[in-house]
Amino acid sequence: MKINLYLLRLNYRNSTNMKKIFIYIFLCLLLAQCSKEEIVVEPEIAKQAESVMTGDFSVEISSTDKDIYLKWYPVKNAKSYEIIVNDTMTVYDKIDKNEYLDYYDYRLKNLKPNTDYKVTVRAISEDLNVKLVSGKTRTMKSFIDQVINIELDKYDYRLGEFMFFGKTKDGGYMAIGYYEILGDYYKVALKMNSAYNIEWTCSIPEPDSKEQPNLNMFEISNGDYILTTEKTVIRISKNGTLLWKKSINDQELEFSTTSVLLPDENIILGGYAWKELDNEGHGSDCFYLVKVSPDGNIIWKKYVDIPNKLGVAKSLVDIIYNETTRTLLCCGWSTDNDCSLIQLDAEGNLLNKLKYEYPKDQVNTFIKILPSSDGNYYLIGNAYVVKIDNKGSVIWEQKGRDNGEWLYASAILCNMINDNSLLVVSYVDLSYEAKVVDVNGNIIKKVPFNFPRGMYAGQDPIGRYVYVTRSGSIIFINPDGYISQ
Repeated sequence: MKINLYLLRLNYRNSTNMKKIFIYIFLCLLLAQCSKEEIVVEPEIAKQAESVMTGDFSVEISSTDKDIYLKWYPVKNAKSYEIIVNDTMTVYDKIDKNEYLDYYDYRLKNLKPNTDYKVTVRAISEDLNVKLVSGKTRTMKSFIDQVINIELDKYDYRLGEFMFFGKTKDGGYMAIGYYEILGDYYKVALKMNSAYNIEWTCSIPEPDSKEQPNLNMFEISNGDYILTTEKTVIRISKNGTLLWKKSINDQELEFSTTSVLLPDENIILGGYAWKELDNEGHGSDCFYLVKVSPDGNIIWKKYVDIPNKLGVAKSLVDIIYNETTRTLLCCGWSTDNDCSLIQLDAEGNLLNKLKYEYPKDQVNTFIKILPSSDGNYYLIGNAYVVKIDNKGSVIWEQKGRDNGEWLYASAILCNMINDNSLLVVSYVDLSYEAKVVDVNGNIIKKVPFNFPRGMYAGQDPIGRYVYVTRSGSIIFINPDGYISQ
């Protein structure tokens, strides 16, 4: 009986071992068959932020706006390599390693900017075993996203240069340039829609000077446009018809350098004039204001009596109206490089005067006053940017030099942009640089570029910087785009 039980147990163990052996042989045959076919299990996709794709081996991946760069080290037993883009039939299979490098590198060219791409690298052995790695990346935005050229040839204008570019209330734009006929210069205004297509042009027939220190445009309540020049006021209808052009016949006014539209739609032109102090020819240069009605008639004109140090020849640079206090803020400069801020009431009477002193080796001129989003003001100079409160007290200032670098060397353009930051375009070392400054005075972005001389800098609704050259090129810049070296 004991012998029979022992034999029974032995037979059971043998049968169990035979089953295990049979399963093992079956799995080995199955794996051997699979090793000759492509792996069908999708590997983990690398995230956009990752620089290495992982799978059966590793591949470093990086991109520019139109290229993707791949780098990997030789895979054991691999005879050749293939690269597949977006799971299509686009296969790159002629991939050779530089004999002086211990790795492979490959560049995918002529891709679309700001686009997602799936890239698969396959390492193939001589017996057709395949190892692969796959991942996704996104090409960068191009630095120059778009360029639109304002063409006037079809309007029979031999355009010289544009001198003004600004936004209109309907979301469009107004550009003002000059054209030449037999040595005389004439102005032309162009109204464009939001897509920068020209809707109409208006030529101002009387010849004028080529350069205009006070070329500005205002839009009034009925849709008409009022243009100001150094000693001229021009009104154009909303449909582009020239209504009138009137000269400011004032011998005392040398020329106006700035202008501002008041809530009652009257306009104040500001400039400088020589004020006689006695009959012996003694006098001084002063701020000079002229108030003009929407019909171009002079309402009043007056000197602004300020000390010499606060205003000398060509000193009044910009003027804005504060609707809260109903006052005018004027900025200017003096010959000893000090800058001045003048506060006036709406009738041009002096309320307050301030002076900002700077090192004599740094020529600083305030070129613009802009209101900040928190109710204060920016004074933008060619070497300094100053933030002041309503009383003119300095909140902060960005000095002209920081560790030897000009922060605002020769600032030429400035504007408020979408997030209430300040955009300043400066001329630095024979090229240009756009800087973005937040409300606390921190420089949060620097974007160098090398375009021709500009007349406007701003930002469009989708975040691109807009830079308009005097030759009429509207350049759209992705501030985080790829800049080729």
